[in-house]
Amino acid sequence: MTAAQPSPAADSSDCEPAVYPEYRLSRHVRQYELDDGQLAVWNAFWPTVTVMSRVARRALDKLPANRSVWPAETLQGLLDARIVYTGAEDPYERQFFETADRWLARIDRDAAKFYKQGAVYRHLVLVNSGCNLGCSYCVSYYGDDGREMAKRDALRGRVREAAVMNIVEQFLNRVRNAGSPDNGDDYDCHITFNGGEILLRWDTVKRVMEYADEKYADLKIKYGMNTNATLLTPEIAEVLAAHDVRVSVSIDGYKELHDKSRVYHAGGGTFDRVIEGIENYRKASGEPMYGYQGTVENIDDFDQEKFFRMEGHGFATARLAPNVLDHGENPQRGRDAAHWEARLVIESQGRRMGVGATEFERRVEKVAAGKPNGFRANCGGFDGMTTRALTVNMDSMQAGHICSFSSPATTAMGTAEHQLDHEAVWAGTRRYLAERLDVVKNTCTGCSVVGVCQGGCVYTALDVYNRKNPAGCAYQRALWRHAIDFHETGHVRKLTSSEEDAMSLRVAAAQTAETDSGEDKTCAPGSAATPVALTTADGRTIVSA
Repeated sequence: MTAAQPSPAADSSDCEPAVYPEYRLSRHVRQYELDDGQLAVWNAFWPTVTVMSRVARRALDKLPANRSVWPAETLQGLLDARIVYTGAEDPYERQFFETADRWLARIDRDAAKFYKQGAVYRHLVLVNSGCNLGCSYCVSYYGDDGREMAKRDALRGRVREAAVMNIVEQFLNRVRNAGSPDNGDDYDCHITFNGGEILLRWDTVKRVMEYADEKYADLKIKYGMNTNATLLTPEIAEVLAAHDVRVSVSIDGYKELHDKSRVYHAGGGTFDRVIEGIENYRKASGEPMYGYQGTVENIDDFDQEKFFRMEGHGFATARLAPNVLDHGENPQRGRDAAHWEARLVIESQGRRMGVGATEFERRVEKVAAGKPNGFRANCGGFDGMTTRALTVNMDSMQAGHICSFSSPATTAMGTAEHQLDHEAVWAGTRRYLAERLDVVKNTCTGCSVVGVCQGGCVYTALDVYNRKNPAGCAYQRALWRHAIDFHETGHVRKLTSSEEDAMSLRVAAAQTAETDSGEDKTCAPGSAATPVALTTADGRTIVSA
């Protein structure tokens, strides 16, 4: 980005008004100061980042009075980035939520068509509630007494096996009758097992796979499992390998950190047992299991070098996320978590042990793309699962169409007469999505990253009960700033200021003049009109001075 430069000397006629529409600065514009003093500017609802000098930014506040100093190409670029608008109404908030309403209407249409046609799910997710661990954060049961409930369920072992097998039978029978999908997949359907800790229900899991592979041998079924691996014995590993189950394991970073958070109910770390379970799976399956996922409870204790040494256990990548749920009333915790995540991703570049699939990386991609398309659920679990997947809790027999951790979105299978094609299953999920969208409309409109976050994940933005999480909101705003920094400079800097200080500087920045005398010389009588150079996030210069 080049700073605004005066054009060659000209007489006062250069400042004669041109015929332009009435361009005005959108009230939804937010900005962030970069290391070099330039400003990253975007519309909170339509976040296309445009970099400009303070002079250019100051001139924006004087629209429409100084419209003659702006080249037509520049004004069009600002209009495309939704920094300015024409006409009597600032339309961008309305237009954003119109796309949100169309998103929900599209899901409604898909669901109506799905049930009317008796269509088929291609993905069944079977989960349980109980867990043999007492993790300090327990993200699956945030916000209620679920940690104790999980402990009780683990002891009771109250799985409703007959009801589960009925669901599996319906699912596979419908897949068979529908025939192979015409979508290029090399399998007919997918069954995933998740928790809680799913190996507490090993007998049921094993029965499901044996039944499916025997009775539906004509189907190509793809199996997956997420587990903490503490119960993954050589015998279980052999069965998983026999059914070609792809296993994902949770490790919270590395041994010392993991053993502080992922502990048994009676106490005691679990890292060594997890590694033993992974080795059992590797030996039985011949699969290397290069990656793992985990949650980092205390980022202050995180030692990057110990994490990178996890390659010694045969790993090449990890998907780690900071916990911002149990720190909901501490926005600074969210900002620190965003900085930790960004630094970890950057430091892992070129290492043999890497970090992948983080929210920071997705934000950098969004900055680079520079082409927001309105409201769209950030998580696949919130978008389109009505016609692709069904999640059923084997303990509670609750079912829903979005991620298994969103229990308020589920419906009792008894209400749906235990039928997969009963519209009551969709009704609970639809109500939840509508409520979540209403929260975004009613409480998030003043946020500088509402068009980026859009309600976000239940762990890092609005929580599972569709409530605002101050630490999660601060995390989202800080991630966006770090993504802009990284895209522009290749590094990030730690930030402690609030959104009002860091990203709502419109008035203060606009009043900072970069002229010798401090007076407005944007288009003073007898001076030349000043063209303004702007660079978009994808590297395009809208106009060069």
